[in-house]
Amino acid sequence: ASCSCLCAAGPPDMAVGQSVRSCARITRHTGDASTAHEAGTVFIAGNAIELVAAGAGDGPKQTLSRIFDAHTTDKEVYEAEVAPLLDHLIEGCNISVLVAGNHRSGHAPLFNTLATAAAERLLERMQQLQLTSERLALKYHLGVRYAAVILGSEQMNDLLSGASTELRVVLDAESPGGVSIPGITTQMLSQPGAFTELLRVGRTRLGQQGRGPPLSSIL
Repeated sequence: ASCSCLCAAGPPDMAVGQSVRSCARITRHTGDASTAHEAGTVFIAGNAIELVAAGAGDGPKQTLSRIFDAHTTDKEVYEAEVAPLLDHLIEGCNISVLVAGNHRSGHAPLFNTLATAAAERLLERMQQLQLTSERLALKYHLGVRYAAVILGSEQMNDLLSGASTELRVVLDAESPGGVSIPGITTQMLSQPGAFTELLRVGRTRLGQQGRGPPLSSIL
């Protein structure tokens, strides 16, 4: 089995009418990488958690909870919504988790902490299962990619110029679909804590590009 995570962020100070999203996607699947697209998706965007059945693509979703309006801190959201969800999903064979937020919603700090905690938690649980489950004989890898995401903007091609990161466009708050740009290197992580360190490196890298979001706004 393998696990990949995609993290992306956009600048918070955008003109009215432009949609900016941040997202982290964690995918777990059995078999080879070609089956990854068959995984189900948990999509957390703005103030909703939605569960997407495997193979459903951008089709109908089941809304499980409204989170950002019901909780005031990242700790509350994570403990009440994310941790139980991950504990349940980690036992399945095909899952992916897509965490997304809108900077203009006013919940950017909450989301930034939530996405990092969710990825760390998932990796931690995977390692525990790998050590304790003889039946499943699980083996996991967590890959992290960075990108700036600006929707409906002519700057998109410019962002790709000279960038060493993947640009993934989250189409809207109702859909986990997107567009991936190929040819991007994915770094593999093997232990909790390495994820946070890679985030730090990504912040620096995007900041040095001169066209990425402010360091404080990047996951």
